[in-house]
Amino acid sequence: MEIIGSKLLEVIKLKQALVLILFAPLLFPQSNINQIIHPIDKKSPTLRDQDKSYLVINSASHFEIPDMLNQFDNSILYHTKLNDYNINLSYQNLHAEINTDTVSTLFKLGLRQKYHSYKIGLSRKYNKWNVGAGYSINQGNDLFHNYNFFVNRRIFRYFRLEYRYGVETKPAEFDLQYEDFNYSAVNNQNNQSSTILFSFKKNRVKNNIQYERLTYSNKVDNDFDSFEGGKSKIYMDLSVRSGKKLDFYLEYENSLDTMMMDLIKNEGIFYKINIFKVRNQNYLVKFDYKLESGRLNLGYGHKDYKYELSSRINVQDISDNLVERFTVPIINGLDTIKVVQDNLFLFYERKLEHSKYKIGLNFSQNSLYYYHRAGTPPLNPLIPIFVIQKGDYTLNMVNLIVNYSFIINKFHIDMLLDNMSPLSVINEIDDSKGSMIDDISLGKRFIMFNQLNLSLTYPLN
Repeated sequence: MEIIGSKLLEVIKLKQALVLILFAPLLFPQSNINQIIHPIDKKSPTLRDQDKSYLVINSASHFEIPDMLNQFDNSILYHTKLNDYNINLSYQNLHAEINTDTVSTLFKLGLRQKYHSYKIGLSRKYNKWNVGAGYSINQGNDLFHNYNFFVNRRIFRYFRLEYRYGVETKPAEFDLQYEDFNYSAVNNQNNQSSTILFSFKKNRVKNNIQYERLTYSNKVDNDFDSFEGGKSKIYMDLSVRSGKKLDFYLEYENSLDTMMMDLIKNEGIFYKINIFKVRNQNYLVKFDYKLESGRLNLGYGHKDYKYELSSRINVQDISDNLVERFTVPIINGLDTIKVVQDNLFLFYERKLEHSKYKIGLNFSQNSLYYYHRAGTPPLNPLIPIFVIQKGDYTLNMVNLIVNYSFIINKFHIDMLLDNMSPLSVINEIDDSKGSMIDDISLGKRFIMFNQLNLSLTYPLN
């Protein structure tokens, strides 16, 4: 086994390239980026009355990494009740982007989701039954028709069983550039989901058990010869009220996501994902204590993500310079990224006559491990060539969350700020090497990972 010299690694920047390519097949849902950067649930009781008509205008912005990772989501919702039917009409404009132009001049990667969505939903209650159905259109370069339905029923007095099924296609655009090599494709990812939910509620005890199965594939595209995968998830929670002031809450989630994909140019596969896996295991413990003037939430959360990627790159189809430097036409890659996150958070919530607010602080410790191996296939050359790199980091971050809701005349206004600021990074392998964050000023760290949300609700009757 021969280790390729540092000079070649510096030129090729293979590790950076493969890590960035790793994000390309993620296509946003599989990446869990938002769950890692903003790990704490910020949901608060809504001021909306579901039995009345109202209009909601919502704008959400994610400035995760300026000029590299951003997301904007604007929507409008109309809700009304006609006879015994609940009716929802909505419009959504989504723009999400990953852009690496600011990372490397040699290698550039772009991934975008940009589309308009038009939705209608109906639901009605029949004695112990509750049924509903929805239809939507996602408009990107093409139109995609989606639908969903659900049915649930109360069993005996304390139990409820629910089944949901949905089909939705989300368009995405993909760009890759290396020297003179350019590749562009459209990945119209079709998702089919089935969900079974079992609920129990009696006196001071609440419990939910949910199983979800998701399969996805690509609508016919010549640039994606193969794109398929699936995800299974188990979710459980338990809420227990102990006395008049103290509530206990427990949450657990376990999921496995797998995917295969081929990228094609000139009828040849230049990049192949043999298998991509995302394993996720999370749990959370929270205590809710009622004060005379508000509520306190204290909790601990643990998240464990493991990304595994087996891939093959035909460098001869990308660049002659790569062939000269590697001396072989094909490179096999094996990548593992593991993120273990521990969160300790405290929230204070208070409700006034015409307003309410929620302030939270979360300390997050993240342990990052990566393993990268790139090698040539057996017998090509006679002695295989390998590049092996390992790394361990400890990243400490603080998460500030502010949620404020108030009423002006008839307008219900909800504002949310979720800021995650990196504090320090420790290189567990060699502390003298430092990390990328060392070159970022403290001021810029505070604007790296921000989520802003503004919602306006107007009751109509």
